Amino acid sequence: RARAGGSAPQVATALAAIGQPSAVVSRLGRDGSAVKLLQLLEAPELGGLCIPLCSASDSLPTGNAIVPVYENGRGCFFDSGANREFSIEDILSALWRLKNVACIHIGYPHLLPLCRGPQLASLLPRLNVLTSLDLNGVPIDAFLGDGIIDAPAAVTDIIHANADEARILLRPLLPSSPEETTLSDLASLLQQHTNSALAAVTDGVNGAALAVTPDIERIAVSKLPDEWIAETARVAAYAIPPDTQPNANGAGDAFCAGLISAVLLRLDGDSSITLDLVGRLATLSAYMRVASLPPRLLTDWLNDLRFAQQKATQHKRGGFWNVGGNPDSSVDTTHSLPPELPFSA
Repeated sequence: RARAGGSAPQVATALAAIGQPSAVVSRLGRDGSAVKLLQLLEAPELGGLCIPLCSASDSLPTGNAIVPVYENGRGCFFDSGANREFSIEDILSALWRLKNVACIHIGYPHLLPLCRGPQLASLLPRLNVLTSLDLNGVPIDAFLGDGIIDAPAAVTDIIHANADEARILLRPLLPSSPEETTLSDLASLLQQHTNSALAAVTDGVNGAALAVTPDIERIAVSKLPDEWIAETARVAAYAIPPDTQPNANGAGDAFCAGLISAVLLRLDGDSSITLDLVGRLATLSAYMRVASLPPRLLTDWLNDLRFAQQKATQHKRGGFWNVGGNPDSSVDTTHSLPPELPFSA
């Protein structure tokens, strides 16, 4: 099955799958890859929720990534192609064309020569929206302090990295065996040393960890709710249905989509959404991508999580549970949550 590839298209299509409208702002070549990508972004199953706002380069091809999968992991060979011309002006032009923008998410921020480091850091605080960076494909020689990653991260609301990428960036701070560092510690260290408002680190079947800044001044200038200050969350991944062939391509992007959408629900006024719920909704979004499930609103997953919490609370209080008796009749229980996978610290 063909999917729109690349960080922004993967996040946008995952947002569409959970009912969140979005737009893809990018530069493409004038080639067959661009035509195919635009067709995938406008596919009927996305319900018109994904708007391509892509400009064309006259001299460079559409970006391309080749991801070989090995027995002990995977690699990535990447050419940003026309996105070498992607600039701050592209973002500002898209914002001028769009209305009611709630969040801007940028993938591969360190690989965009005209839209990274100090240039990007000077732009993000002025946008007055939720901001998110995904540190996809951090090169092995990357480090915090080079001004490319840490400058924009320090003024960003949300950053995401997988465990391997976080270990690369934090390697001077980790013990001689970096694998011994827990996922929760990786998230906390990444938050601390990037000064982002929230850091999320994912690790496949080992789930995800989230950490919010303990700095009252830092959270005050972010879009995150003040009551999340210094909070952390450790959430499990979900087991895909039996006899389902997993497809982890874009799982991290789908996690980001769920994370962004869940935070936006909280910012829209649902004060019951905790950091733990945000993490769980993000992993459910990733679960949908890995299991190749059809679209389902994030709010439906949220209802399932709330129903499960009510059920657990009922048991904890020692009451009996009537299967036909939902304590909240507004909760949709037509879906049941998939089983959680066990995880290490």
